[in-house]
Amino acid sequence: MEKEELSLVDIFKIFLRRWFVLLVALIIGLGTGISIAAIKNANNDYYGTTVMFYVNPTKESTDSSLPVYGSYADSITDTMVVLLESEYFAHEILSAMENAPEAEINGKVNPEYEQLLHKIQESISFSNKTDSNNETNNVFYVKISVLNDKQFAETLLACIQAEMVSFVEENMPVPAGYDSTRCITITTINQIIQTNEGVILKEMLKYGLLCGAVTFVIGCGIAIFVDRAKKNETYAD
Repeated sequence: MEKEELSLVDIFKIFLRRWFVLLVALIIGLGTGISIAAIKNANNDYYGTTVMFYVNPTKESTDSSLPVYGSYADSITDTMVVLLESEYFAHEILSAMENAPEAEINGKVNPEYEQLLHKIQESISFSNKTDSNNETNNVFYVKISVLNDKQFAETLLACIQAEMVSFVEENMPVPAGYDSTRCITITTINQIIQTNEGVILKEMLKYGLLCGAVTFVIGCGIAIFVDRAKKNETYAD
């Protein structure tokens, strides 16, 4: 007996007859994908914000009481970012925290201090480039992102606002012809928010659709197999 070939019309009719199989497969896939995303992102709430600081070299004007402002070369701001990302600045932030642990206990490194120092460095990133064009513009972007600890994020924000300006003004190289560095906060309203609030929903939708598509294709194969098996039984009878 020759094997019967299925046309697209035959396949479409099978899907109509076995719609319940396709529906169950789709529901299983959607449910599985959403569950995977929910488990993957459970208790993964990130809190943070971005603070912007403007920097430029200044010098006293001989013609006016107003200072003269200049701009920094990219190499200088790039170097400053490296310094800000180092343990040196992390120590400054940690020293500004209330009830901060001692760096050493009985002449030995305090593990609690080292752990907190590492957490600070993990939670803060610095950049002197915009995300859109990767160009420098004499602005430092300080991004705070803390996992499941809003209070710590708020503490970091307060310490950065307290320490950043003086740290930059003291450590930023001053170009020839200028007297000092000026650093000001240009982000006037700063508050810690949950930064991944909509990400979890997007992840659930993405995984649900992906798994739903896979199980739907599998369901199509099962529907065709079941239908042909039923038809072969009918022929046999």
